[in-house]
Amino acid sequence: MKHKSDDYKLTAVQYYLVEDVTQKEVCKIFKCSPRSLMRWVDKYKKKMVN
Repeated sequence: MKHKSDDYKLTAVQYYLVEDVTQKEVCKIFKCSPRSLMRWVDKYKKKMVN
């Protein structure tokens, strides 16, 4: 398992939230699992609320 940098995760999350692409497409582009992407998105959204 390879760890991604915080910047990498943030880029993937922003791409997913802003662009008109599916979760599957984002995962293919950023080479991550759907589960990881959703975990990053949840973390990002919680940070934005605080």
